[in-house]
Amino acid sequence: MCLRYLPPMPWAVLLVCISLTACVPLLVGASDSLNQTDRPTLILPIYQFGLANRLRQLAAGVILAQELGRDLKVDWRSSEGCGSEIDALFVTSSLRPLFSKFDSPTGTDEILEALFSPNAILSSSSNPRTKVIEVNSTTTFVSHVGMFINTDERDNSYLFKAPTVVLKINSAFFPKMLPCSDFFARKSLVYKSLVSAIQPDLAQMISGVRSSLPPTSKVIGVHVRATDPRHDWPVVAPQYGLVNASGLVQTRTGDNDDGNYNNIDNDDNDEKKSGTWEEYASTDLFLKIINEMITSDGGVGYTFLLFSNSKVIKKRIVDTFPKNTVYALNYDDVKEGLMDRASTRSVQEALVDFVLLSETDFVVHSFGSSFGEEAATINMLPSVRVRLGGSIYGVDVQLEGCNHPQIMNEVGVGQGGEVCYFDGSKEVCNNKLLKKYCAFVGEEWGLRDVYC
Repeated sequence: MCLRYLPPMPWAVLLVCISLTACVPLLVGASDSLNQTDRPTLILPIYQFGLANRLRQLAAGVILAQELGRDLKVDWRSSEGCGSEIDALFVTSSLRPLFSKFDSPTGTDEILEALFSPNAILSSSSNPRTKVIEVNSTTTFVSHVGMFINTDERDNSYLFKAPTVVLKINSAFFPKMLPCSDFFARKSLVYKSLVSAIQPDLAQMISGVRSSLPPTSKVIGVHVRATDPRHDWPVVAPQYGLVNASGLVQTRTGDNDDGNYNNIDNDDNDEKKSGTWEEYASTDLFLKIINEMITSDGGVGYTFLLFSNSKVIKKRIVDTFPKNTVYALNYDDVKEGLMDRASTRSVQEALVDFVLLSETDFVVHSFGSSFGEEAATINMLPSVRVRLGGSIYGVDVQLEGCNHPQIMNEVGVGQGGEVCYFDGSKEVCNNKLLKKYCAFVGEEWGLRDVYC
């Protein structure tokens, strides 16, 4: 691995703590009592998705287990989409106050197989998206679909009753009873604990990159996601009120600078459907945004640190700008021009990218990609989700609903009626979120056409 346009990296010094902000104690509330064997257990199987989505589930699982008063055991398995065991990424023994590995030759398969036993009992749940199966007198299996898990014991006795609960969830999730600001603050602490436990050889790589970057007033982290047909599908929803899937820009209500809501529906008759990153957050759009930031009043002091799963995208962006403007790590472990997610080494390199991105000052990333979203959460960085027709400001705990789309929908902030689109063959309907023009992003970072 080499860093394009930078001198060779000094690998001699072993990094113990990634940064001053990462050298923090484990989460408040973690104590020796978490290691007691008589405490109830929450088992979280993590079999699917790529690295960032797995880490997102892991962090939420830690918080949920704490809310439930349970020890967390994680059954992490490598897959084609994330070809690394957790021990190749972190020194897991140092993370035991937060969670431990679920050690079993068959993982949670032995529990899942018991679901088909004639003795298993299907229990009722107040949430139609939640299925509860009492495997036996000591184990309950919970399958949940959706963002929010209500941890109120009266409504969710299945989360409290059995000594062992196995939670299978196929998305990001959020303990509903927590204020979003508390959730993200605690999630940040979980991530910092993970970073402090990163494997030493990966920490050494991070240290080498950090020390090789030139002195600069601000480092802008840029993450450009390329669609990998081996693992990805069109996941980016249409942008209502700004631009449709055909790229037809609609007239906005009022003057952008006066903070009016953009409340215009797309008036074409095209079928609204999700699209790829190339359609909604193309390399050309990122080139435009980087140039916009460079030519802004404060842009003269910016250095851009670029990350992507595509070697082609990295080379194109680096070569477009003058030398020593944009830097990118050049990895050799690629397959058909894209990082090989089934390779342990590629996943380790992705973790290096993830941590380095989190140490920048401001993150701009492809809309709909969890990699940039979660990296920004580590140090609660300001971020922008780049997309055609108007980019979206990222999570900010100072704004209503923490400016997180699912949370805003849940609490009823900025809603403008139901809208539907097709995600593949499945129709998805949600409340439309009305976004205001964010003038402060342009004033602080030189990035215009951003909404929050």
